[in-house]
Amino acid sequence: MASLTFTAGSDAITSIGFGDTADISVTGLDGELIWSTNDAGELEGRTEAGGDAVLTLTLSSSGPVAAGEEQVVTVTATLAESLAHVVDADSLSITGISVVGTDTDGTSTEAVSRSAWPTISRPSRSRIPPRLWSKARAPTAPGPPTPVPMVPR
Repeated sequence: MASLTFTAGSDAITSIGFGDTADISVTGLDGELIWSTNDAGELEGRTEAGGDAVLTLTLSSSGPVAAGEEQVVTVTATLAESLAHVVDADSLSITGISVVGTDTDGTSTEAVSRSAWPTISRPSRSRIPPRLWSKARAPTAPGPPTPVPMVPR
């Protein structure tokens, strides 16, 4: 789980959601994922087009945020089924996640993860084979939320 803080200026933030998926990368994965947004606004990663989602990214809130107020939004990664990973990898690190906040007059700002955000780790003392993990949930990232002021992009 990773956190961002969205701070509304003079206009309220009407929506917070995932942005472009083109730059999402999962380090430690043996292969690539195809990303799409579902009807609930979650990002789903699939190993093949039309297949089941194997990794889902969820936002804790989609807004609104009143003018002059702030809201902490967390991104949680959930591994839905066994997933092949590279040999000796004890975690999957996700980068390139875009989260966009849009205010009442259509101005938006974007935060994009450039470092591992979030990370899914293989449970310790696990009997899961080293190449397959199952139903993991990303741990809470250390440190304070990252501030994201509303400024035009």
